[in-house]
Formats: sequence, structure tokens, C-alpha cells
Amino acid sequence: MLNSVVAQLDTSSTFETKDYKIIFPNQFSKSTKVIASSLGELLMTIVSYEPSSSVNDSNYVYMIMESSYPDSTVHSNKTEMLNDFFNASINGAVKNVNGKLMEVTNAFTGKYPSRLITIDYQNGLAIINMKMILVNNNMIMIQTITSPKKFPNSKSLNFLNSFVLK
Repeated sequence: MLNSVVAQLDTSSTFETKDYKIIFPNQFSKSTKVIASSLGELLMTIVSYEPSSSVNDSNYVYMIMESSYPDSTVHSNKTEMLNDFFNASINGAVKNVNGKLMEVTNAFTGKYPSRLITIDYQNGLAIINMKMILVNNNMIMIQTITSPKKFPNSKSLNFLNSFVLK
């Protein structure tokens, strides 16, 4: 029994950039895409892991997304614009998934402003648990998607809490 538990723990995979690292429960995939924004086109990096249906997991998806904004428009030091920036980002996230905002908590990750949000995805189909962090001019969004019956869960919290700034 102990060997199977150890084998399960050994499947984790760390995604690392020059600014941060995060531990996925298993091997992730990485892609990039260009997204339209009010500030012009932005390059978004998306790293995700979707457990197969045969895996006993509490979550449907584990994901981190990052996009860089022009330094002159958005920056974590521009405190006068942070509430408007986060509110617009949160409203966009909710609208993009046709969801309903359930909760927002203002926070800091290290010295950087962040928001913890919970979204009801399509009237109870799923719950999105998300952390948005603005590091200088980079927006980092960490999220899990889970069944409402399994929210909250330790795997989601472990994933969100595995994020470490360098």
C-alpha cells in the first residue's frame, strides 16, 4: 500500500519560469495564444493538467495562465489603478465562462496584489477557484475547476498554495 501511495506522489510535475514555480499533480501541457484586450493583443501562456476520468481526482482542471501587459499601462506599483484593473479582470473572467461571481477576497502574494475569486460556472455545473496575481506588469491566474459537490477540496488548495514567487 505504501508503495502505491509513493508512486502516486511521484507523478507531480513542476512548472517553472524565471519568476515563479508551481507544482501540478501530474504532467502538464503548455500552449500560447494571442488574445484581444482593451490594451491591444496580448500573448497568453497557458499551462494545464486535466486528469483523465479513470484518475480519482477531485478536480476537472488545474491551470496557470500568464500574460504581460505593456509596462506603461498596468503595473503592480500603480496602486491607484489596481482596483479597477482587478475588477475588470474578474468581470471578464466571469463573463468569459458565462458564470456568476460567488466570492472575492483581496490579498497579497508576497509583496504583490492579488485576488482570490470563486465563480459558479453555468448555474452549478462546476466551481472555478481562482487566484489572480499582478507581478509588475504580468498577470498570473491560477485556477482549478471542480464539481460543486467536491468544492472546496485539499487538492485544489494544495495546487494554489504550491505557487511560489522567486
